[in-house]
Amino acid sequence: MSQLQTNLALASTIAGSASVFSTLASEGARMGLPRHFKPRVMLLVESKIYAWMERLCRVYTGGSWDFFDLSNGGAFMAPHSADPFDLHIEALGIERRVSPEVAGIISTGFALRSLAWAGHSDLAEKLAQLLAFVDCHAERALVRQALA
Repeated sequence: MSQLQTNLALASTIAGSASVFSTLASEGARMGLPRHFKPRVMLLVESKIYAWMERLCRVYTGGSWDFFDLSNGGAFMAPHSADPFDLHIEALGIERRVSPEVAGIISTGFALRSLAWAGHSDLAEKLAQLLAFVDCHAERALVRQALA
């Protein structure tokens, strides 16, 4: 088992020990998100989330985002939009209209996973925290399928 797999398994056990909920970060607290990530890593995570959103939701062309804190110490971002997004993951056969929150959770999950596998193994804990939240989410089946 690699160090990343070990970290993810341990973090998943810790993160999944209780019900997890999200809280929308206030405008003033949005700049405080580096508390979830090292400052340089935060910029990388954020840019990867935007890139994954562009890949997964073809009509996405940018915009403002909301930041959410998770009760287990994790976080995710979601597009600030009243309109749903058409999610497309060809490799998994997923073609679904999803809420901005679900699109953001999935994009954040893809970003964290790809960065963790690229050598940022400290992000495995953040991914596990996000997945623990997913397990409490109404759309958990779809999100888990997308992040499989």
